[in-house]
Amino acid sequence: MSFEILTRLRFPSQTAEKIAILVRWHLFNYKLQRDVEEEIRRELNEEKHPRDPEDIELKGENYTTDASIRRLIRNVGPEHMDDLVKVRICDRIGSGVPKAIPYRLRHFQFRVEKILREGEAIKVTMLNINGNDLQSALGLSQSPRIGHILASLLEEVIDDPSKNDIALLEKRARELNELSDGELIAIRKRSREKVELIEGAREKEIKKKYWVR
Repeated sequence: MSFEILTRLRFPSQTAEKIAILVRWHLFNYKLQRDVEEEIRRELNEEKHPRDPEDIELKGENYTTDASIRRLIRNVGPEHMDDLVKVRICDRIGSGVPKAIPYRLRHFQFRVEKILREGEAIKVTMLNINGNDLQSALGLSQSPRIGHILASLLEEVIDDPSKNDIALLEKRARELNELSDGELIAIRKRSREKVELIEGAREKEIKKKYWVR
């Protein structure tokens, strides 16, 4: 309906399409896990009925999952998500609610940005060498050892991105291949811990941006 009205008013089709999308999706439903727990507690009336932990088990369908947010991003378009939130804020202001930007909406923004920045995640696919390259260079068959070596290379590239050169990586892979499986597993564990630390810092940064826990 909004698209037809805007078209009739001779708005550019691109503008009309964008506004129609924002109008259609700005009333998206977003539930936090704690919202669900509070609702169930109220329903149980804890003063009369002691809480049963199983009664407040949080099922996937009771709160907004990452998959739901990804669907919304696909429907709206990544480039329009900021505007979608702005429309939601304006709608809240027009409705006269106490808070224009409540915690739940800020948490939604955090989840959206976290998903949109998944491409920044540190993975072995960032390396300029892959498992097939290692199999050819080292004469190895497909095995967990390939993964151990790639993870070990990733740890070194995290510390020094200049090492992400195929010749240097291949040379280092030959050296790592001299290590035992146990030694490689220990390095892989260290690499995973380093990645988790970096990813945790990124998530903390996004949470701080939107003032959420």
